[in-house]
Amino acid sequence: MAHFDEDKYSLSQRVARMGTEHVWAEDPPSRLRHFITNVRTFEDDNPGHLVVESAELLFRSRGDVNESALLSCGREDVLRWCDDRWKLARRTINADESVLRMQNLAVFL
Repeated sequence: MAHFDEDKYSLSQRVARMGTEHVWAEDPPSRLRHFITNVRTFEDDNPGHLVVESAELLFRSRGDVNESALLSCGREDVLRWCDDRWKLARRTINADESVLRMQNLAVFL
C-alpha cells in the first residue's frame, strides 16, 4: 500500500501549499534531521541514467507539542543527466515499518 503516489504536479502543489497558512499539519513547523547513509550507485539500462540506493533515518521533533519520532526507510532514486547536471527522475521509498508512528507525514523524504 502506498502512503503517497505522487507525480511532478502533486509535488509542486504540496511545495506551493507550504508557503501558505493552510499547512495545519506543520503548525508549529517540524524540526527535522535527515541522516542519509549506505549510498550505492549503479548503472541503469538507459544511457544517461543512474540508480542510487540509500538508507534514510528521519528524526522529527515538534517542540513540546508531541514526542519526537524516528522514521527509517530505504530509498531508490533514478537520476537523469540533464542540462549538464543530475536531476531526480524518480524516487521510491520503502519504510522499514508497516505502520508509521507519526501523527502525519507532511515532510519530504
